[in-house]
Amino acid sequence: RPELLHGGLLDDLEEIAGSIPRSALRLQIPEAAFMDPATRLTIDQLVRAGYGICVRDFGTASSSIRRLSWLPDPAIRIDRSFVSGLAQRRSDRAVVSTIVEVGAALGVRITADGVTRPGQVSMLRELGVTRGQGWLFGRPVPWPELIRRTDRSGSGSALRWQPPTAPLTTEVVT
Repeated sequence: RPELLHGGLLDDLEEIAGSIPRSALRLQIPEAAFMDPATRLTIDQLVRAGYGICVRDFGTASSSIRRLSWLPDPAIRIDRSFVSGLAQRRSDRAVVSTIVEVGAALGVRITADGVTRPGQVSMLRELGVTRGQGWLFGRPVPWPELIRRTDRSGSGSALRWQPPTAPLTTEVVT
């Protein structure tokens, strides 16, 4: 959350994003940040600038589903604590199932965070989760490495710019 209090965050993001359309990027913001009026101002600026917002660690703070309604193309990431407990705890399965049901009714894009085992993928699919992120799919990579991997020609053309059919994301659609 300290990044959200940094007065130059939007300028920094604009410089990093370069020619990439803001609507093709989705910034992950912790759920707790939506509760703080100071960080909410920055989030509002990011939304007005056209950045997509994904509510990270969803279900771990006291956020309201209603808060998602002001986001264009809302997205949430189910916290890894629920994903890791799917096989052992009925309560975690119930929480994930409820998030999926409510999210689907509200048109919210849902990603499960912290997927580390194939069995979790199976359970998440059964519960209606179609996106996952975690070490099972790959390790995080720095921005320059992502550019290198997506641009085999070395010219940067993969990210400058042909409009995508979906926002750029590190999520793996399953």
